[in-house]
Amino acid sequence: MTVAVIEIFSADICRDGGSRCFCFHSDDGNWYEFHVPIKRVDGEISGHREPSLYLNSINDRNVVHQFSWGEALEFVSELHFDNERFRELVDVVVNRGEIKAA
Repeated sequence: MTVAVIEIFSADICRDGGSRCFCFHSDDGNWYEFHVPIKRVDGEISGHREPSLYLNSINDRNVVHQFSWGEALEFVSELHFDNERFRELVDVVVNRGEIKAA
């Protein structure tokens, strides 16, 4: 289950040190958060887990959809938002959560 994105109004890195998210208004009158959590191994960030879609904020804990990487790529590939953090999130999805060596 995914919803139509009418307007993206924010994108950022979360306070946990690496999770990525963007928030948007939908055609159903609600707003949602697309959230890509970090994955830790032995306390170190080792990549990202598959994204989830939350009604309103992740803080509300109301997951409405758990994405596979393929679904997430399809969802974000048509979206445009002139924001560096949004572009970073799209890169995370394109790379299926793997951290690419610099």
